Amino acid sequence: MEKKNVLLLGNGLNRLAGAVDWAGLMNCLGPDKDQGQGPGGQSLSSWPLEFERIYGEKNKGQADKEAVTKYQLKQYIQAGLQKILAPVCAWPLQSEFANLPVKHILTTNYDYNLEKAVNPQFRREKSPDKTKEKLFSLYRRIRPDPSREAPKAVWHIHGEAEAPESICLGFEHYCAQLAAMRNLLTKPFEERDDEPPYLNRFLAVAGDDYEPESWPTLFFTHNVFIVGLDLSFMETDLWWLLAYRRQYQLRHPQAPRNKIVYFHPSGEAREEMKLMPALEVSPQAFEVGNGDWKAFYSRVLESVSKKLG
Repeated sequence: MEKKNVLLLGNGLNRLAGAVDWAGLMNCLGPDKDQGQGPGGQSLSSWPLEFERIYGEKNKGQADKEAVTKYQLKQYIQAGLQKILAPVCAWPLQSEFANLPVKHILTTNYDYNLEKAVNPQFRREKSPDKTKEKLFSLYRRIRPDPSREAPKAVWHIHGEAEAPESICLGFEHYCAQLAAMRNLLTKPFEERDDEPPYLNRFLAVAGDDYEPESWPTLFFTHNVFIVGLDLSFMETDLWWLLAYRRQYQLRHPQAPRNKIVYFHPSGEAREEMKLMPALEVSPQAFEVGNGDWKAFYSRVLESVSKKLG
């Protein structure tokens, strides 16, 4: 199995299967006990701040005590995921992505559809994978089928449904995770001033058979293929990681020169696309003819398969 390639899968494949999108998840936060209404107010286009807005609206007029905590709001998300996503089983195209010859799959999704695509019998409550993390998700790795000779690892980089506190929603949570990520990569390896940063030491000792402790290091050692992820600037942690990776490569000529490929629909003219080449991220476009997203993802799957070849 190729060990130097990684998939980063977003919610696009879920949406194609008829599952909820992030706007739908925001609606899970809404129902008021009495009126049965949604969050109310004017929605924001930036999802991290939209969570902050809903939290503020829920606590409007509160002087010194929260009426609704952020943890409670994330529990609503958890309930919405269980209600809407749990019945969604892995559909053929999703299974094909999940079973590509890569050892590591990163995902921004909170659900376990990728695990079920690898192992239809997967149940999170029966999974032996545990993490001491409660809020952040730098080490949140699940092996859906540990009985395999070379088991895949699915990393929930923005949290998972069964750990509501870990669900990365809100500007404060995104920034806190970014700070934790920066601390991980730049801190001294053994907490001594004369030690090199963790990432320097990690890259010096990491061989082909190493097992990474955390997913951010994979961005420095593996080719990363990004599929089904909008990758807007709201993904502040990922954009910081991409920027830091490029700066690190320029400062350390001996560092690995991996590839990062971002698959997207043709015709997009977003600000993010202008930044990608400067960060050594290669956008690759495919047409979405007549809104046929199944055909789009089929072409992306074929392209990724050839690159993994």
